[in-house]
Amino acid sequence: MSMPALFKGRLSIPVIGAPLFIISVPDLVIAQCKAGIVGSFPALNARPPALLDEWLIRIKEELAAYDRAHPERPSAPFAVNQIVHRSNNRLDQDLALCEKHKVPIIITSLGAREELNQAAHGWGGIVFHDVINQKFAHKAIEKGADGLILVSAGAGGHAGEISPFAFVAETRQWFDGPIALSGAIGNGRAIRAVRMLGADFAYVGSAFIATSEANAVEGYKQMITTSTAEDIVYSNLFTGVHGNYLKPSIVAAGMDPDNLPESDASKMSFGTDASGERAKPKAWKEIWGSGQGVGSVGKILPAAELIARFKQEYADAVDPRYEGIRSELTMSSNRPALPMTGGCSCGAIRYQIASFPLLLYTCNCTDCQTRTGSAFALNMPVRTKDFHVLKGEPKARRHISPTGVAVASWFLRRLRCAPLRRAGGPRRDRQRPRRDAG
Repeated sequence: MSMPALFKGRLSIPVIGAPLFIISVPDLVIAQCKAGIVGSFPALNARPPALLDEWLIRIKEELAAYDRAHPERPSAPFAVNQIVHRSNNRLDQDLALCEKHKVPIIITSLGAREELNQAAHGWGGIVFHDVINQKFAHKAIEKGADGLILVSAGAGGHAGEISPFAFVAETRQWFDGPIALSGAIGNGRAIRAVRMLGADFAYVGSAFIATSEANAVEGYKQMITTSTAEDIVYSNLFTGVHGNYLKPSIVAAGMDPDNLPESDASKMSFGTDASGERAKPKAWKEIWGSGQGVGSVGKILPAAELIARFKQEYADAVDPRYEGIRSELTMSSNRPALPMTGGCSCGAIRYQIASFPLLLYTCNCTDCQTRTGSAFALNMPVRTKDFHVLKGEPKARRHISPTGVAVASWFLRRLRCAPLRRAGGPRRDRQRPRRDAG
């Protein structure tokens, strides 16, 4: 998997905020980017079309000011969604404004166009294309898209029918570029699962409808917080493209959600009239879209608080095999007091940890067997920021493990024991364990 340089050092969590029709406006995009995730909006949300220029100016200026004030944690890049369907009579005008402002990320939907991808590359941007099956995925990459957004079963708005497990696995058989995965992602554990499946980003939309910054009526936001996956209806009636919608909103509009007619896809239209308004706004304003992950939302929050919750849930998500150990370490009434100290049996090195270990496990890989001279090694990962060497001067030895991971071990040269280790890239390996003064 490859991560474009554009994202490196600028994300607090691997999430792209999906562009939500009507809902995503500069207030939401800016809040998302400041909190460390990619914020995005559909170009068609800016109506009349001239408003898009004002939006892009505001987003760029506010994020630049934030970056100057917070150089240690710069904002995430933002993205503009372009509907490439032939009925979108604004596409060329909107794309010209994106070129004027050198929008870093373009998200394309409902059509892949080689000339659009080339134009974005010309001003230094990258293009993600959203797809619902392998046919469209191959077509997007053949036409020059840099990354794919796999819209799987359970996603909000225009959605697919393929399981995310199968979709990612089959795509990774032929594509090693950046992938975002969409489909019922409503909490940090789901974001962690996205990474475990082999995707680079979670593509999250519905949860952001219930945020303070979202351009949604209060009734829509409240319906998001009280609905569950069983309240989602999959239909193509409202736009000509199959998507997921909130059942209560369909009932409120006087329709039977269990007996919706099929739409004629050939009459699908994303065009606007002279004022910039959509020709058929009724479906979007009265029938509310949502994915199946709404059961995790719960309440209306500022976007920054929602993202902070995602970050904590993402950090806390661990393999269920270790959950018992983790619970015993962190929740037992008999757990030891912090900080805890430890070291070599000879006493030459002493260290302190200020938080409980993330887990305990035994490993029988070749590297651990070689290091210990045993059939396995007992390992106890801890957070770097909470680890301090109190006594001793361990020496570093850096090498590549049999599995290809860069490893730094700190050991006592006299006894050749290596009580401290760090696995990771070269940048991490250059860091020594912190030693407290005195």
